[in-house]
Amino acid sequence: MQVIGYYENRVAAGQISFTEQMTNRVYALPLLTLLVITVFQQWCGINGVLFYLTDIFDKTKSNIDSGLSASLVALVRVGHEKKNSCTIVAWYK
Repeated sequence: MQVIGYYENRVAAGQISFTEQMTNRVYALPLLTLLVITVFQQWCGINGVLFYLTDIFDKTKSNIDSGLSASLVALVRVGHEKKNSCTIVAWYK
């Protein structure tokens, strides 16, 4: 789309303000989508699970250290969020 290319060129050249970026539909829709996804994750209680993740892994009596297991879950979660954000941005393009 030529509209997106026009705005990308302006952003690269530093000719577009932050306010214009946030109010322009090209940028606002992906940002709003990511914001809504984040809010729904908060509402589903994922932070409670992540907070007690080491205790949860301790109670499973696994051979793997609970701290390492919790770190691996966090790493996978970060990778998943990165993939989601790239997919959403590409979806709106």
